[in-house]
Amino acid sequence: MIIDIFTDGSCYYKSGNGGWAAIVVLRKRALDLDDLSRDMIGYQSGDTMKIISAGQRDTTTNQMELHGVLAALRFAHKTRMKRADDLHMRIFTDSSYSKHSITKWYRAHLRNGWQNSLGEPVKNQKLIRTARGLLNDIDDCTTIHKVKGHVGHHYNEIADHNAGLERKKLEV
Repeated sequence: MIIDIFTDGSCYYKSGNGGWAAIVVLRKRALDLDDLSRDMIGYQSGDTMKIISAGQRDTTTNQMELHGVLAALRFAHKTRMKRADDLHMRIFTDSSYSKHSITKWYRAHLRNGWQNSLGEPVKNQKLIRTARGLLNDIDDCTTIHKVKGHVGHHYNEIADHNAGLERKKLEV
């Protein structure tokens, strides 16, 4: 079974209100990663979609992006615990920061005592550590990929729209 999860986060800098979304797509058949980048659509007949989203006050864009990925990882972790058979989950984010914080930069943060290159504490440590802990439990069946945002990718646009809706709910 293939499950693709598309995430996004949104924050309005003036108010600090933000929103995030994770779009869970249950696929009838696997869609090759090359197809995702080539046609920028990603939709197949027979896909089933579930939207997970929320808003938060006093936040940042990076925090909202991480919350979207964290929601995807929680869904993936819960699904993995229920199904031990052939399962592959792919998480797609348009945030390089989120992807790299959980994957590429994580070991360096550990090695450097959670200090960045300027000697300051790494921001969003709790979110990053939680996300990495979940990923460690399911890394045998879960991969994280970067997609370009705002270029017409069907599910990334849905994630972006829903993250924005959650943010706007807090603006009233």
